[in-house]
Amino acid sequence: MSGAIELRRKLLERRPAMDMQTSRTCPKCGSDNYAFRSRKQIEASEGQEAMLETKYRCKKCEKEWKEKVPGVLKKGTPRE
Repeated sequence: MSGAIELRRKLLERRPAMDMQTSRTCPKCGSDNYAFRSRKQIEASEGQEAMLETKYRCKKCEKEWKEKVPGVLKKGTPRE
């Protein structure tokens, strides 16, 4: 296999990981130009795990949307 073909194969193998970082788009217009607005912890309830809710705003059409994923906010060390 030539060097160029091998390099292309390696880049294509890594592509899904790179796409995951930039795959978020506005649900209304499809733009990938958005701003982080806030993140909050949703406590676990009976039969449900703790969730993180993140709010975004599209810079193109101004649509705001929320995404929820399982997780817990990491708290910083308290100041003395």
